[in-house]
Amino acid sequence: MRDAGWDISSHPQGTAFRELEDTEAIQQDIESAYEYLNNRGFSDGARHMFVPYHHATEEIMEITREYHELSSYFGGTPNAVPLTDPLHLSRVNMFDIEGFTSQIDMAAEHNQLAIGLAHGVVPESEIQNDPLADTTTQQLETLLDYIEESDVQLVTASELLDNQDSL
Repeated sequence: MRDAGWDISSHPQGTAFRELEDTEAIQQDIESAYEYLNNRGFSDGARHMFVPYHHATEEIMEITREYHELSSYFGGTPNAVPLTDPLHLSRVNMFDIEGFTSQIDMAAEHNQLAIGLAHGVVPESEIQNDPLADTTTQQLETLLDYIEESDVQLVTASELLDNQDSL
């Protein structure tokens, strides 16, 4: 996906995010996820983070700011463009085709931004075998077809940050 121009963004997964008690462990999870991507050639995607479990506390956002330029968590509404704070962006799950296409339509109507998250994309026959996957290849293809047929501009998170004045 990287070679096709996609950003593969950070999405730390650790128990510290569920419990929110150990700030040091949260920092280690964020840093580890960042380094994992950066060391494997995903430096563009490493600039961005999907906040785990939608826990955007002040402490988590301070840590996030140390490693990332953009972050998003579940909010269910389109985002204003130009961005007022790229660390506080709303996103929706891409496996909810109806919900995400509705966000795309609202964003297009009001010249805004819709952000989708797929934890993992696999063929439908494998979705039950992969605990991290939540989107099938068919769902992704349906969304990409919808976007192609819509009057919207598709941008990666890196393109958004690097060109937001011209979007």
